[in-house]
Amino acid sequence: RVPVAGGEQDTALPQFDWMLRAGVLDVVQPDMYYNGGLIRALRVARAAAAAGRGIAPHSPDAGRAAAAFLHFASVVPN
Repeated sequence: RVPVAGGEQDTALPQFDWMLRAGVLDVVQPDMYYNGGLIRALRVARAAAAAGRGIAPHSPDAGRAAAAFLHFASVVPN
């Protein structure tokens, strides 16, 4: 069994909810920029935790953008 990750191109919270309810993804990857920042990514993380799924934030950028991901990782247990 190969875990499936995705969601980096999705921007709507209802889309993430559907993917989690339908069992489409094992690991959800909200993009911090496409998805609307830290607060929205945290909402996706809470939904993933409630569904028993992992989360790995996605970004096409590096450098100073890493600060937002470190903040995110410091408060998300899943």
